[in-house]
Amino acid sequence: MYFSKIFLVICFFYFGVLQAQQVEMQPSGDDLPQKGFYAGLALGFQSAGLAGTYTAILLDLPTNEQYIDRSYSTVPIHLSFGYGSYFDIDMDSFKGMTFQWAVEGGVQVKVPQIDDQFEKGNFGFLVSNAYDLKLSGIFGVNLGDVAPWGKQNDLLFVQLGLVQTNMEVVANTRPLDVSKSGSVHDWIGFTAGMGYAYRFFEDYTLRTTYTFATYFFGNTYNNEKNDGEKVDYSRVDHEISVGVTYDGIERLIESL
Repeated sequence: MYFSKIFLVICFFYFGVLQAQQVEMQPSGDDLPQKGFYAGLALGFQSAGLAGTYTAILLDLPTNEQYIDRSYSTVPIHLSFGYGSYFDIDMDSFKGMTFQWAVEGGVQVKVPQIDDQFEKGNFGFLVSNAYDLKLSGIFGVNLGDVAPWGKQNDLLFVQLGLVQTNMEVVANTRPLDVSKSGSVHDWIGFTAGMGYAYRFFEDYTLRTTYTFATYFFGNTYNNEKNDGEKVDYSRVDHEISVGVTYDGIERLIESL
């Protein structure tokens, strides 16, 4: 089901590009995608996989350990803001090529948000996640300089950055008359991806992006020495998104 949604997104994107390319433009330096300050709105499909082990040390009872493995699909709505600039590299190997660097931050709100309750073994679990925050650096190359079919308003880019998610996993133990709870939340991780942008009309750019994310902080917890609990979870995200950026913020401000 998830991959069929991705296929539909890809078809939608390329249909949009084909339609956008019917618009006649006179390429100039002002037609470069995501140049200067820009703001974006996008819709995505995200697959998130959660796996790991919750261990409870229950007073004088034997240690109780439980492995979980869950998957979630959501439709994030992206709001982003960034700044991009173009430059040349003064080397023979890159002569005639135009590159882009950009810094972009944003928030993606999950629709619907993840809200999962389930039981496994002696434990009850609650998983929730409403939004993610991202900050990325972007490096791109103008396809009009490197591909015979490319245009000056085409951009192929990669991105690398950090992501913070408000995901929370709560475990409750209920064997006999013992009751404990453990929670890990506000995870921080690493994100990477690649994408294509096409400035199709004046100050508007159509773009599609694939991103991958994994988490390294906030997803583990160890209180064994105090007869407590130990948590070791991992999460991996895959997402494809399609959206539009408005690249004319500076000109809009100047006109006010």
